Amino acid sequence: QCRLLLCFHCQGVTQHPDISWSYVSKSAEMSCSHNKDLTYTQMYWYRQRPGETMTLIVYTVYEGKPDYRGKYSAIKDKIETGALTVKDLTPEDSGVYFCAAAAAYTVMIDVRAAEHKNCLPATFLLLL
Repeated sequence: QCRLLLCFHCQGVTQHPDISWSYVSKSAEMSCSHNKDLTYTQMYWYRQRPGETMTLIVYTVYEGKPDYRGKYSAIKDKIETGALTVKDLTPEDSGVYFCAAAAAYTVMIDVRAAEHKNCLPATFLLLL
C-alpha cells in the first residue's frame, strides 16, 4: 500500500515534499518553513481526516520541548523551519496535514484563529 503527499505554498508558509510515496507501516515526514519575522518561533501541526474537523496534533516551539503523543514526532531546531513525522502508517492516517507558524506571543487554541491569522498550507496524506 502507498501514500501520496501533495503540498502547497501559502503566504510565507510552505510545506514539503511536493509528492512522496511510501508504504503502510513506514513513516511519513513533512517539513514546514516560513519567511516571517524572527518572532514566529511557534509551529502548530493539525490533521483533518475525511469528514472531520481539524485537530491539533503537535505543538513545537524553537528551543523548547515539543508537545505530541503516540505516533507523531516533531523537531524545530531553527526558528523558520520544523518537521513532523507520522510513524507506523495505517489507513487511519489518511487526511490533510496542516502547519501554521505563530509569533511567540500568540496562543492558537482555536483552529479558526489559525486560519485567519496565518495561512495554513496543506499536505495530503493518502493511503491507497
